[in-house]
Amino acid sequence: MSLNSWTARLIWLLATLLALGCRMAAAPAAYEYEISWPLPASKQLHMLLSTAPQTETYTDVAIAAWRPGRYILQDYAAAVSHVEASDERGRPLRWEKRDKHTWRIWHGSIARVQVRYRYYADNPDAGSSLVGMDQVFINPVNCSMYVPGRLDSTVRVRFTSLPAAWKTATALRPGPERGVWEADSWHDWADSPIILAAAIHQLQFRLDSTRFYLHFHNYSPKTPEADSAILRAVRAICREQGALFGGFPFREYHFLYRFVESNMRHAVEHSNSSSYAMPVSVTGSGESLVSNLSGITSHELFHAWNVKRIRPAALWPYDYSGPQYTGLHWLTEGITDYYASLVTARAGIDAPETFIREISQICTSLDNGYAASQVSPYASSFNSWLDNSPYKPGIFRISFYTLGYRLGWMMDLELRRRTDGRRSLDDLMRALYRNYYLQGKGVPEDGVIRELEALSGDSWADFDAAYVRGTQQPDYRPWLQAAGLRQAEASLTVPQALGIQRIQARGSELVVAELIPESDAAAGGLAPGDVLLEVDGRQAGTQADDALWGKLRKGGLYRVTVLRQGSPLALELRLEGRYEPAGGEISLDPDARPKAAQFREAWLAPLAR
Repeated sequence: MSLNSWTARLIWLLATLLALGCRMAAAPAAYEYEISWPLPASKQLHMLLSTAPQTETYTDVAIAAWRPGRYILQDYAAAVSHVEASDERGRPLRWEKRDKHTWRIWHGSIARVQVRYRYYADNPDAGSSLVGMDQVFINPVNCSMYVPGRLDSTVRVRFTSLPAAWKTATALRPGPERGVWEADSWHDWADSPIILAAAIHQLQFRLDSTRFYLHFHNYSPKTPEADSAILRAVRAICREQGALFGGFPFREYHFLYRFVESNMRHAVEHSNSSSYAMPVSVTGSGESLVSNLSGITSHELFHAWNVKRIRPAALWPYDYSGPQYTGLHWLTEGITDYYASLVTARAGIDAPETFIREISQICTSLDNGYAASQVSPYASSFNSWLDNSPYKPGIFRISFYTLGYRLGWMMDLELRRRTDGRRSLDDLMRALYRNYYLQGKGVPEDGVIRELEALSGDSWADFDAAYVRGTQQPDYRPWLQAAGLRQAEASLTVPQALGIQRIQARGSELVVAELIPESDAAAGGLAPGDVLLEVDGRQAGTQADDALWGKLRKGGLYRVTVLRQGSPLALELRLEGRYEPAGGEISLDPDARPKAAQFREAWLAPLAR
């Protein structure tokens, strides 16, 4: 055969393969979305879903009731309007609402079901969706209808209103043409926020074989100095976290920073990305960027392992239709918060003193808060779905973030203490990743305690009963001594000692906002909602605690006049110690023994070399 014949055959073969590839690329995904925003001022996303029918007679489509990362019902279906259904030829189909999240579409034998609807998008936080004049921000889990039971199917989305000058920032896989993006499953699509805007400033760096992208919207002034400062900080955070886990579980990762005109500070984790809504004022300098973004960036990146991959079994897989109950949010959020601070200290972004001061503030707050004596980390996690109930009193509201932060610190130092420094919380996180995520399953409710026991070789049942599922007041002394830390005596104000949790200024009045039920103040007749008028003859006004209440007098009597339901009422509050506040400032001990100093150095030492 002549050379020309071989050349002709090769050209024909390449053309055939190219045509086949184009046909394969054009084959419909299980979910095909077209998204537009023809009238940005209306704040509406116009959504078109095309998918295969569910049965021969009907197809159910639904909107998520909640989103991963926020464990309360948010009922996104409330933003849906203008619902229409048709077959692949555009012929109308009858539909009915089955419940607040689900629509049933009736049909015969058809190839595809199409659903048109609008979604009102006007929330700028990092977990919602927003249509603006200069940007569109989409969290697909908010606004994308899906077929229940069909969440592992492929997705292709086309943005039909995308202006020519606009850019896209997302972890989704680019499709065959501009404005088209793809995902391997609906779970992946739901987990991939998107910024669409003209003004997206992008930075990037590589660590080993992983590429990291930083996308900024409404970022000013974009100076090289500011870019360099935030790049150094984010790179250091990524290096530390990658060193902890022995590498990254993704080939690329996207940080999506949106700067807003309000004081909003909010962020949400995703498997291969994270999204942020921060005040535009933080972009004024490199120092400001690093100060404001480092901690929250460290937190959300750590979630790429802890909760997106190391996930409670109760959340494996996600069920977007309703609550999934777990008592492990102290692990997924609280220990993530602990590591967010530990990593920035290890990376040299924050001084060790800053990290210890944060531990001190959290411990002091919990030690002197009534809720921590009543609600355990496990219970706070399990009951997260009740957090937005108006019937939940403020006195019992407590965050599994802070409870879990303290618990993570306690576990870390206790594990190091029991094993003479051979094991740490780092080993626990690696064990959870290795023994659960890499085995394709979630962490059971007792999984953390079981892994701690495997690492230390002894029982953690008492620790679990006291501090994870119980509300026992911790005695920090063994951990402080082991880690070369010290704690000062508690410095209390009179209201704190009496059990007044919070006094709120309301105009020119001081109002008792929260009160510990078992406290001296409650025993003396003070009640939430009382307006303080006088203390021992001193006018309340809006005076500070010391000026109004005077010095702390154990056994002292405080004569208080309040306004209750419009009438003055005289009370006598005696400080007898029914409720004993605890905790003083925790700090580095400059006189720590050599062994304790070595323990502390190993705890805070960077892992990335």
